[in-house]
Amino acid sequence: MKKKTFPAFLLKALLFSAIVCAVLAFSDRKGWFEADRVNNHTEKKWKAFYELTRHDKVDVVLVGNSRMYTGLNPNHLSNALDATCFVLASPGTNIVDSYYCLKEALTRTKPEIAVIETFTIYDGNNHDLRGQYLSDQFKSYAARRNVWQKLCSLPVLFAPDHWLEALSTTVRNHSFIFRDQKQIKDNIAFAKKHKKDEGLYLGRYVRFNTGIEQNVLDRYEKEGAPLVETDFKVGKQHARYVKKIIALCRKNGVTPVFISLPVYSKHIKDHEVRHKAVAELLEPEKVFWLDYQGRFDSLFTPECFENTYSPNQHMTHHGSLVATYILAAAIDSEFPGLLPDRMKEQRWARMFYGQEGYFENHSPLPGDETARQLSLPEGSVVAEADFCRDNQSNVLILKTSPENEYAGLSLACDITFGGERDLVRIDIPHSRTIFPLHHNLYMMFFKKEVTINGILACEPIQPN
Repeated sequence: MKKKTFPAFLLKALLFSAIVCAVLAFSDRKGWFEADRVNNHTEKKWKAFYELTRHDKVDVVLVGNSRMYTGLNPNHLSNALDATCFVLASPGTNIVDSYYCLKEALTRTKPEIAVIETFTIYDGNNHDLRGQYLSDQFKSYAARRNVWQKLCSLPVLFAPDHWLEALSTTVRNHSFIFRDQKQIKDNIAFAKKHKKDEGLYLGRYVRFNTGIEQNVLDRYEKEGAPLVETDFKVGKQHARYVKKIIALCRKNGVTPVFISLPVYSKHIKDHEVRHKAVAELLEPEKVFWLDYQGRFDSLFTPECFENTYSPNQHMTHHGSLVATYILAAAIDSEFPGLLPDRMKEQRWARMFYGQEGYFENHSPLPGDETARQLSLPEGSVVAEADFCRDNQSNVLILKTSPENEYAGLSLACDITFGGERDLVRIDIPHSRTIFPLHHNLYMMFFKKEVTINGILACEPIQPN
């Protein structure tokens, strides 16, 4: 009798387990137990990356944590380099996660360059993650899509007692049934209303639009730097995964580029300790490393950084543009000819036309009503003048050749404002935020009611 009962029991147990797994998989797929599905930009990044790589190649993949996705602008980087650049970064993660993100990305596309942020390197082990760091690692893991890659990375990214939570958001957040039923209802409503994202998304995520305010600047003077790196060192696991990233890149014909995005110069003390530790790790591997901290202080003004005195400081949208064009210039200088010139490809040009950063780097097409080239006086130092409109404001973009760099340009402009036409003198400053590779840029924003009809005269403003 026992021999007959045990197989029946085993069959029932397997059937029950299959039902439970199916319910969990269905719930996970629907996203009912997501902590905040509306603001899950990590999931959005991976979804957009998989969609983009169905038909197009990504030329530069950028991995890291929140320092990366707030510190670099992939739209501007793409337009500056005439290549497709995508940021695959997730908040609060480390270099081990960056390795597995890059490894999965390489199953979808073979970029020429992989950019890795070094703030993800520190003395730690993924099996020791707790609190918000563990929660952030769950989020990054859940957003990835390659099942085999995820299963292979599971034992490294998580201690065994967290495997089930990592594999299922329903298991991880099942307590919502008792303590946060509203979140479940919101997730169900989001799934019903959410439509497919339209337009080009390259992983850009802006958290901060205003820089450091005076009260925080005063704290630096009174209290010193909140981020002190005297005791910084690289842990064994993180050092091993830096080498694994480099080996992974070289195996796939990808050039690894390491970068260290900055915090405000007075926000940090003893950065040379971190710099030395990272240098000892990277220099034997003979890889290119761009450490922003301390090298570009005149460009990274207080408006480039989040208004915070806490150690973990991020960059503003303004700061991300400065950092982006420094990186673009470094890639162009260090790796000439490595990236394809996709501006010559009609599909790429159509995809990026009018996107953020396009007109700063390229010319409007003839017949475009929202962006048009203005006529210039004969012999003008300006090579091109573009007037571009959007829903919020209008912008005048002037370009001079690389050898003609001025503090600004003084223009006599034919404008229309409030239905009246007039001739006015306008001084346009040289851009210290966006600096394209092949021309100097001068920009000024106007209210949407202002239209620049033409430029009648132009004089360069020389630096003092």
